Amino acid sequence: MDIQRVIIPSGDFRRHLPKWWAARLNLIYLGVEDLKRRMIQYLHGEIHGFQKISEYAGRKIHSILFLYRIDGKGFLYHDGTLQDDAKFLDFFFKRLKPNDTGENPDYPYISPCGKEMNFIRSEGAPFVFRKLNDQRKVLIFAASLEFNWRPEQLVFGSDGQLYHPAPFELGRISPELLLEWQNYLDFDSSWKIRPEGPFASLSKTQTLSPMEEDLDNRMRLPEHFPA
Repeated sequence: MDIQRVIIPSGDFRRHLPKWWAARLNLIYLGVEDLKRRMIQYLHGEIHGFQKISEYAGRKIHSILFLYRIDGKGFLYHDGTLQDDAKFLDFFFKRLKPNDTGENPDYPYISPCGKEMNFIRSEGAPFVFRKLNDQRKVLIFAASLEFNWRPEQLVFGSDGQLYHPAPFELGRISPELLLEWQNYLDFDSSWKIRPEGPFASLSKTQTLSPMEEDLDNRMRLPEHFPA
């Protein structure tokens, strides 16, 4: 039986190669018969190299899918390994968008890459802003991607976090930025920001609004996430 769709494991030395070549080396390395054998072992719980099989029983391998996870701090992981290459992070997050493929509904985001498709789960909002370039008036996410700073559009979530518009929906302000801004924020009865420092463009003290409920349900941090 040939395989139509399969997610390829990224183990041993292939883990350090570019994804495109690693996937192909996996196919060459395993061979069709060995690939069948390993899939049968996986289905019987004997090995754990394959993260997921979306379809098989076709005539040939049709596409290669990769599964990623974004943690609550905005760090990207594949197969349990932190992805920290700056160029790759910018490439990946620049293409990040909601999953509109109709496949793998447990993965709400995708990042297309040629014939490959990356499916992503995220602990809360997939975008996390870690820096503010006050001179350029931009927030920084991924490694060096920029998004225009709009302090008047900040909102807060039921998880006690601050959120800002992002390439789509909202992104979370990192704890490091909140710490930098603590002298301009009031955390008591409500979220208020004073027109000073990074918020100097505001004409007066602003009381922030809560996120809309549907957005809050998708963007907020899970309850188990450490403070």
